[in-house]
Amino acid sequence: MVQPRVLIVEDNPEDALLARRVLKKVGLGANVLVLEDAERAVAYLRGDGVYADRTAHPLPVLTLLDLRLPGQNGHELLAWMRGEPDLMHLQVAMLTSADDPAAIERSRLLEAACHLLKPIKVEALRQLAAEVGIRQ
Repeated sequence: MVQPRVLIVEDNPEDALLARRVLKKVGLGANVLVLEDAERAVAYLRGDGVYADRTAHPLPVLTLLDLRLPGQNGHELLAWMRGEPDLMHLQVAMLTSADDPAAIERSRLLEAACHLLKPIKVEALRQLAAEVGIRQ
């Protein structure tokens, strides 16, 4: 059985590595793709160019989205996703290093599944996976 795709959109390689390790600990580490910015994430999510083959590049069951990305930020990318019929229901967890009430509220309004503080804790990701119905 092929494990569901998890997409990490994170420009900091250390944070991306830590997220991958936590995903592995909760049983979701076998099919992870890390993209460094919103532009690449949009290409992936649209299935553009090298990502056109949906068998090789399926839509993610969960996206871990950094709030602070170069260029388009995480909230802007999430707002775009919510406007796309094929993507509007994807599960997205916002990643941030600060507990900012305004950012948390904006994430909630954009229907993010949750706001996770970096570094991500194993139990928080395990709970998120259970809440969004991802089998581990």
